[in-house]
Amino acid sequence: MIKILSRLSSTAKSKVFDVNYAIDDFSDFPIKYHKNIPNLEDVKVKDYLYRPSDVEGIKLAHDSFMTLLVEGKYAELEDMTEHNFFIKLKEICEKYKKLGYTFQKIGNSDDAAVKIIGVSYFSGGVTPYRNLNLSEKSYYQQPLIDPVSKAPVGVFFRTRNPKSPPKDFSKFNDLDLKALNASDPSQYQDKLEELATLFQWYPLRIKAIDAGIVSSCKLVVLDKKGKPVYGEFDEELKVFRLFRMETIIEMKGWLTAFWNWKTGIKTFIDEQFKGMVGQYYIVDVDGFADGNPYTY
Repeated sequence: MIKILSRLSSTAKSKVFDVNYAIDDFSDFPIKYHKNIPNLEDVKVKDYLYRPSDVEGIKLAHDSFMTLLVEGKYAELEDMTEHNFFIKLKEICEKYKKLGYTFQKIGNSDDAAVKIIGVSYFSGGVTPYRNLNLSEKSYYQQPLIDPVSKAPVGVFFRTRNPKSPPKDFSKFNDLDLKALNASDPSQYQDKLEELATLFQWYPLRIKAIDAGIVSSCKLVVLDKKGKPVYGEFDEELKVFRLFRMETIIEMKGWLTAFWNWKTGIKTFIDEQFKGMVGQYYIVDVDGFADGNPYTY
């Protein structure tokens, strides 16, 4: 995502604003204010699983994200974001609130223009629950190839030291992957390594979208006296924002039914990844989480 932001900044066609600064410099604030709107007109992205509803979903996610962040509705915000991204987001926002700052949403999200500027697919021995994945050095990262264009479209994670997993997913039904991801999964390490190997044989597929959003909807920061100290305060002025969103591609068709009968894979995925299958969730905004990689 950082590379995308750097590339887009070189295409910027007009300066939009200068940022006001308070005593605190807000360098770690999750919402960045890019001084230029990049030229997105010439960006071409091939996406063989594109749905027109994707754009409307991104607009809605953008508006909801900004609203919930300003209102401090963290429970609802957590439901639409990746766990590690959410924890970091909440930590920084709470830090500034304790310093006496408040947030305000200005502008209009109805004027948002969305451009999908990057699409990648991820599969193999990883899941969206980052804390349950193995370390980066535990994987070979191989290119995923589009069977039609023969072009690389993503990454397949293959474990360097594969375990001998069971033949189906029933052994893992007692796990609560979401709860484990938010706690300490170390005592389940052997089981998670087995699961990573099994997902190489019967992989779930993750689709990640990088979406550029140009809108007058903005979050600004006020000090204790209500004075604007960070952000752009012209309600009409539009700014650029980059969202990275993910979804688990829903498994469909007779072949899926067969493999589910044989291994229980679809039932396992539907139960363990509720709210992620066929639905987009936010994993990064403006490079705040450095693109939120699957492994470290």
